[in-house]
Amino acid sequence: MKLYELFESAVRYKPYCSMNLSAYENYVQYARDDIQWSHPVVHTYNNYNFNYITLEDTLAAAMVTGFTWCGKDNDAEWFHYVSCPNDCKDNIGADDAFWEIASKTFAQNVVGEIYLVLNGSQSNDRPSFRNNSFFARYELPNLQRKGPYRVTKLNVLLLHSPDQKVVEKCGENSLITLETIVRSYQIEYLCKDDPEELILIMCSYEWEARECQLARQVLRKEWNEKIFRKSNSSYHSVSFLFLIFLLLILPKK
Repeated sequence: MKLYELFESAVRYKPYCSMNLSAYENYVQYARDDIQWSHPVVHTYNNYNFNYITLEDTLAAAMVTGFTWCGKDNDAEWFHYVSCPNDCKDNIGADDAFWEIASKTFAQNVVGEIYLVLNGSQSNDRPSFRNNSFFARYELPNLQRKGPYRVTKLNVLLLHSPDQKVVEKCGENSLITLETIVRSYQIEYLCKDDPEELILIMCSYEWEARECQLARQVLRKEWNEKIFRKSNSSYHSVSFLFLIFLLLILPKK
């Protein structure tokens, strides 16, 4: 209840396009002890390996993930979920302000070896790492670089979507920029193109893609060999035992 009250008080009666990061500080700080914008592939991967935590998995973010909200100044209905402006131009909207401080706080509290999933097949040939992204503006600059609770290594997992153009690979263009920034923070950097475990997850979303159909054929072949080899072995074992049983019970002449 306390957490909801802090969230509500941050927005109540405030114009949607006149928000700032400080509005949610009390809410985020209260939730942090229980605490990236992420592609569905990232969440699927995390669901299979609970050693990883995304921003949306934290208490502060889980309460509002998927929602749009805004306050209403001079309005009896001081809090809205559906009738919020779509464009605040140069100002920050209520939900944008929240995700900005949530991203900043999340980055300040990550420790040790961390993972960043980027898209190497962006539409319109957009770079994988962009200076105006949430990660570049609010997370990367706020990673702890000193002390016992610092970030020691950033692992970039660069995905290339099935049936889409490869725009960048590790060690190219914007990935070079990212590596330069990370190493300037005295943080170790490693980039890997399309880890196998993420390829399988991507193909679960794009099952009919050309690359995934080839993978399906190989997977089906290997799986069939596993199943039928075991089945045939079991069949022959049962047949052999049945034959022995018949020999034992049949009357001898």
